[in-house]
Amino acid sequence: MAKPMFRAFGLGLLLSLAACGRDAGPSAPAADRTLNGEDATPSGEGPSGEANAPGPGASPEMRLSYALAKWSSWAPLCEGQPSKADCDDGDMALFNGLLCAAHREGSCASVKSSQGASGQFWRSPRRVGVDKSNSFSRDMALGVLLYLEESEDTVAAKLWLKWIDQNWVCEVGSRAKCKLKSYRLCLDDSDGRCTITPGLWAMMGRVWQKLELPLHTEMSRWLSIGESGFVSEAKTVAPGFALHLAGVSAFLYENLALNLPFETELKSLVRDRQPDNIFFQYLADGVSPTLIEGLLSKCPLEAPELSTQWNWERDTVEKAWEQSMGWDCIFLGTVLMQEP
Repeated sequence: MAKPMFRAFGLGLLLSLAACGRDAGPSAPAADRTLNGEDATPSGEGPSGEANAPGPGASPEMRLSYALAKWSSWAPLCEGQPSKADCDDGDMALFNGLLCAAHREGSCASVKSSQGASGQFWRSPRRVGVDKSNSFSRDMALGVLLYLEESEDTVAAKLWLKWIDQNWVCEVGSRAKCKLKSYRLCLDDSDGRCTITPGLWAMMGRVWQKLELPLHTEMSRWLSIGESGFVSEAKTVAPGFALHLAGVSAFLYENLALNLPFETELKSLVRDRQPDNIFFQYLADGVSPTLIEGLLSKCPLEAPELSTQWNWERDTVEKAWEQSMGWDCIFLGTVLMQEP
């Protein structure tokens, strides 16, 4: 019989147990060429077909457009799909979901391809049916929700929920006479990272409402109550990936356009806890020339020696942008380019 897990998770989503193979952080030398004003702007003609770099008097928007093309030229791929360097694609369901929500071409298809025939989602298309341990997690589920909200893929949503509903685990009692069920995102997790928390049920419920799909009983149960812990939890989690999940949650709610009472406080909170995080600045303050300049200063124009970090999920003291995977910059740059 599995051990009861719900009491360990509380109401929220943003817990250390949601970690999915994060490494210890950046350690390689910095890539020192960023597109931030005259000193960092390359000069002269690029390779054939490549636009000239904008001069020092160019607008932030023009320099961002150029930077997006540069980042796209070196951001790693694995079997044609976005990845960290060396085919490290274990977090790509989340990152592709964010890229999908930013309308980055091909990223929605990458999330869709991460769903197996049974309905279960996996960490990346390459890992479907392959991973045997910790094959998914709650943070990866946020990427799926961003995909479902953006694509309105009701077929994938219904198939996913069917798999979840059929693969519940009895925490107290036997399956025939179960007194406490838990619902899972995978069945091979070692630390509870696949247990669906009240907060995640609530977010799923909001997306299901957007898709005009019938709510699961757990969605209805937790729809408002499950959201009540988001702000308090974001106050206590450590800076880094857990705080980033709070930001991603805020980004999902922003895209749902619900304007719920806690949203503004949550956005301001993550920014105030990590004021140098450009993604958090965007959530709280919106786009501005200063924000674009900040992004350009944090994203290497040329490929770093190591391209292993989605730097918005790291404590800013780690300077993870020095090992940017490129896709983190492409995500936020694409979002900023689309803002009025």
